[in-house]
Amino acid sequence: MLDADVDFAEDVISFAPGQFGNVAAALVAGSLPSYQTLWVNGSLTAPVTFAANGLAGQLVVNAGNFSGANWLGTVTIGSQVLSPLPNYSQQASALGGGAIGLVPFRLHGQDCVPIDQSTVTTGFLPGNSVVLRHYGPVEWASTNPAEQRLIVERSESGGPWVDISSTLVYTISSSNPRELLITSFNPTVAFDNPYDYRVRHTGQLRCRTTEVPVNVPVAGFTYTVFMR
Repeated sequence: MLDADVDFAEDVISFAPGQFGNVAAALVAGSLPSYQTLWVNGSLTAPVTFAANGLAGQLVVNAGNFSGANWLGTVTIGSQVLSPLPNYSQQASALGGGAIGLVPFRLHGQDCVPIDQSTVTTGFLPGNSVVLRHYGPVEWASTNPAEQRLIVERSESGGPWVDISSTLVYTISSSNPRELLITSFNPTVAFDNPYDYRVRHTGQLRCRTTEVPVNVPVAGFTYTVFMR
């Protein structure tokens, strides 16, 4: 249990990753840089304060994947208060580029491109790609390329969902491991109208083990985008 106030700039930046057990006392920071990951092994119940655009790195809550651990402490970044917890709606670009994630990491629907459950009226997606972002870094549970990474389906005009998973390429960003790119190089299954698309978790995507030192699948999700 951390039982004293911590100034990230003085006490945490000197080592990476930082790791505490449960945090119940206030954490005050100017910024958490992009190369820094701060682990909270259990619950975060204390308030956390960053300067405006000060969250460039990653804060992981419940890195130990303990049953019942939670994130209840208010987090303020400049004038913004993250809400609702733990699935806050603010995009990373408004916070400094970083994120705070409770294990198991959930899909950050508002930070996906296009936004989860949104309707795209341009008729197609730039680059024939969808970008899924989680609240924490992710990796594949298996290095076997034959494993089905995700289930991707499309539906025309409210018709049945048709699996197109095998026609797509799945890439986790090397520069931002919270980001998963799904790309179509086949013009017959491009992300375009008049189809709706949905992406579902298969269990092959997990919280990255350099941040969460146990094998924890991400929280189950269904991402949907409507093309018009």
